[in-house]
Amino acid sequence: MMPNTSSGTIHVEAKGARTGERRPRKLDFEAIVGRLNMAVLVFDGPKVMFRNSFTGTLEKLVHEEHGAELLVVLRDYVLKLIADELITSGLSIVKMPKGGHLAMEFSRLGKMRMLVCLRWPGRQAAAIARHYELSPRELEVVVLVLRGLSNRTIAQALSITSDTVKKHMTKVFDKVGVDSRLQLMSLVG
Repeated sequence: MMPNTSSGTIHVEAKGARTGERRPRKLDFEAIVGRLNMAVLVFDGPKVMFRNSFTGTLEKLVHEEHGAELLVVLRDYVLKLIADELITSGLSIVKMPKGGHLAMEFSRLGKMRMLVCLRWPGRQAAAIARHYELSPRELEVVVLVLRGLSNRTIAQALSITSDTVKKHMTKVFDKVGVDSRLQLMSLVG
C-alpha cells in the first residue's frame, strides 16, 4: 500500500481480495486524527490552521486546572521552535502555569508550519498500570511524576517519605525499562 497525501484525504491503493486488481480507497485524514486521544494542532506561524476534536477536551482541562488558555500557553513556545530553522522535530515538555506540564511532540511541516501533538501525562493511568503491572502505589507515584511534581512534593501528597518515593521510582523504572523521568514521560506520558 502506497499512500498519497496530496490533501486532507489519504488515497491508498489496495489489492482486491479475489482478483488481485488495484482499486483506490480514500481515507479521511481529519477523521482519523480526530479520533486520537491527544491534541493535534498545525501552526502556521502564530495562527492555528488545524486542530482535532481532542484539542477542545485538553483546552477545557487546562482551563479548569490552571485557569489558562491552551493556545496562549503554546503560542510563544511554538513560535520559538519555528524561529529556529535548525529544529525539525522533537519531544519537549511545556510547563503549565500552576505546575505540572504537557508532553509535546513536534515536527516541522515547512518554513513557518509546525505539527504539534500534546498529551496530558497520566491521562491513561489505568492502562499504563495494567500494561507494566504497576502496583496501585507505584501508579499513584507515576501519575504525580507525570504531572511534574518533585519527590518531596509527591512524598507530602501521599504521606510517605522521599526515600519511599525513590524506592517506588526505582521499581517503576525497572518495570517500564527506563532510566530517567524524561524517558518515563516520553514513554507513558
